[in-house]
Amino acid sequence: QLKRMVIGVYHQLSVKHLQRYCNEAAYRHNTRKVKDGQRFMDTMKLTAGRLKWTDLTYNPPTYEGFEFINEPPKE
Repeated sequence: QLKRMVIGVYHQLSVKHLQRYCNEAAYRHNTRKVKDGQRFMDTMKLTAGRLKWTDLTYNPPTYEGFEFINEPPKE
């Protein structure tokens, strides 16, 4: 079924998110006898709220080894 998901939905996988794709395929397989609407409601009950794209993808830059003039020294 994972192969079918790749061909039909994702078209391509990234190594970074491979575990997430596998988790989704396993979840769909384990809940295959549940109606789609009920599966959706069950999933919404498990969410903690809205996830913004920037929260998911933003990685603030690290400047280790640099000292900035206007920044107070770290203690």
